[in-house]
Amino acid sequence: MFLPPTDRISQLSYDGFDQLASSFGRMFFYEARILWQADRSSDSVTTLAAMMVLAVAAAELGEDQLSRDILANARQMAESMHLFGVPHTSPAVLAYRQLSPQRTRAAAHAAWGAYGYLTCVKA
Repeated sequence: MFLPPTDRISQLSYDGFDQLASSFGRMFFYEARILWQADRSSDSVTTLAAMMVLAVAAAELGEDQLSRDILANARQMAESMHLFGVPHTSPAVLAYRQLSPQRTRAAAHAAWGAYGYLTCVKA
């Protein structure tokens, strides 16, 4: 399972205190990028959330095209998981109503987080 490069995000403010932190952040980013590229077939709310964090880290590191590619993939994943653009009468809505409260909450957080960020960056 692909997990987000949270070390890169948390390191952004720390490198003002320790110059070595920025080199670690870049290494963590490249490792997360490799893991994401190897695990693109795994559609899950965890992967969707991780992709959003990876896209932010890519943009922070000046990897704008990679960030846009990740965001495009995240949008496709969210749509294929029926998290975006689903009419309230769709059978997919009934399937979500049968999920446990924890899974419903996780899907809602991932969907709203992705939707909000994609809206802000107009991806």
